[in-house]
This record gives sequence, C-alpha cells and structure tokens, in this order.
Amino acid sequence: MTRHNTDISKKDSFLKQLARDESSNADAAVLRNSMRRYASMSSVSALRTYAAALEDPDYSPAIRLALDYLAVARTTRGRAEEELSVAAFFGSGAATLLEGLRRSEIKDAVSLPAPLKIRTTFQEAVANRRSIRNFTGDRISLPVLSTILSAALGVTGTIRDEGSDVNIAVRAAPSGGGLWPIDLYLLPLQIGNLESKVYRYDTLRHALVPQCPLATRSAIVECFPTQGSSVKVSDTSVVLFLVARAWRSIVKYGPRGLRFAFHEAGAISEHVNLSVSALGFGSTDLANFYEDELNNALGFDGVNATVIHSIALGTI
Repeated sequence: MTRHNTDISKKDSFLKQLARDESSNADAAVLRNSMRRYASMSSVSALRTYAAALEDPDYSPAIRLALDYLAVARTTRGRAEEELSVAAFFGSGAATLLEGLRRSEIKDAVSLPAPLKIRTTFQEAVANRRSIRNFTGDRISLPVLSTILSAALGVTGTIRDEGSDVNIAVRAAPSGGGLWPIDLYLLPLQIGNLESKVYRYDTLRHALVPQCPLATRSAIVECFPTQGSSVKVSDTSVVLFLVARAWRSIVKYGPRGLRFAFHEAGAISEHVNLSVSALGFGSTDLANFYEDELNNALGFDGVNATVIHSIALGTI
C-alpha cells in the first residue's frame, strides 16, 4: 500500500470514529467537510467552504450565479443590443433628466462647512494608509467629515451635456457614463453636534439630507456581527454606507452596468481611506454585515437599492 493510500485510510478511519460518536455530531460534520473537498451526493448535508463549492459550482447555485455573471457581463464585438442601448440613452435625454432630479428641492438638509485644506502629499497619504480596527470613540469635527465626504464624492466641476443647455456636475470619483449608481449614506456616532441618525450625502449641495426616519442607531449597529469581528462599530465616529442603485447603470449598459457600480464603489472607498489617512484619523472597510437586516433597517428593498459596502472611521 502506498503512503498516499495509507493517509486516506487513516483519515477515513478517523471520520468513521467521529460519526460513531453521537456526542460530537456537530463537530464531526465540520471536520468531515474541512477534509472533504466536495461531495455531490444529495445525502450529504453539512457545511461547505467556498473553496469546496468553487470546485463543484453546481452544488452551490450562488457560486454558479456569480460565475455566470462574469460571462453575461462581457462586451463582445458586434453586440448590437449594447450599441443600440447606449445610443438610445444619449438620444433620450436621460442624463439631463437624472441631473434635474438630483437638483430637485430638498428640505431639512444640514449644510456642511467648506472642506479643510489637506496639506499631506498624495505619496504620504498612500504610504500611511492602514486598515485601523481599534478606535477611541472620540468626537470628530464637522469640518473633518465635510472634507472626507468632499474627497469621496464631492463636486469638482461641471461639463455641458451634448444636445442640451444643462451643466452636469462631475465628481471626485469616476463613474461609468456619469450615471452615479452609488449614493453615500452615513450614520454619525460622534460627529460634531450632528444627531445620530441616518443621512444621505447630497453632493450637489454639499449637505446632509436626513433619511430613513425609522432607522435607529442601535438597530443599524446590530447589523454588524460582534463575534469574530475585530472592529467594534460602536467605538467609531461615523459609519459610511455605499448604497447601489444599479439600475441607473444597467438602463444604459445592461448587465455590464453592475460592474460599473462596483468600480465606482471601489473608487469612493479609496478616496475615503486616503483622505482619512491624510487627516490623521483611522478607517477600515467593513464588508462583514448582515445585508438583509441592514437593508431592512435603512428601508431598502435589497435590489433596486442595496448596501454593497461600508466604511468605519474615527479617532485613533
């Protein structure tokens, strides 16, 4: 018998012993699946790692769906429906309509002060950036928050829309087609004299607009798991939520529009982290949250509007 066969025999013997021990069924299930790459038979019912599911995508519909998306979101030569959709979008005046909606009147907005002058060089901000997981829970001033939001998604100029007299605001982060599928929401915990409730960052007015009146601070904080997490959200100064309304991009680019939403979210996140670093504070990206619970707390349906990322920042 070869050494390989001997190792397999020992492992099988160990697993059989675990299975016979009724007092350790749960532990046995975990251990069996940590040693088994995958099992396709329907009689097997236990935990699987994503690595194992990736080897057998048919076992996990969610993994299969993610892989299928990469295929359907490709751009290929001669894809007539894509070229037609882009042309139709520009001809419909949709860009002008979206800009008009963004400029519609909003009540109860909290005006933000002018952003601070950041004197740290770009090279220094990049070199000093770290994912900080321990925060002191101290208060951050409103001008500091204003500076971070402006760097993340603030207006940096205007361009004239072709075929109309509307000036369209351009922002700090790039956006596929200038459709801006990502909105920035925030929950201030220790920010100036701001009330701890949900706001949306209004980029055109550089203001905070109260949102989600039923969302409570405790309900939102509880959407972040504490067990196994190295970040205590309640000790941070503010949590930012990147909310995707992917339909804004999909209406023009089809399935590929979802990619552009993720691209934009990544750019915004990096702008936040670099500006926080330059200002001498700490931040960390938080992808570990319960989507359904968080969307429900914020009043989103999880499809037309959904939280796809969050960033915690504060004093260190």
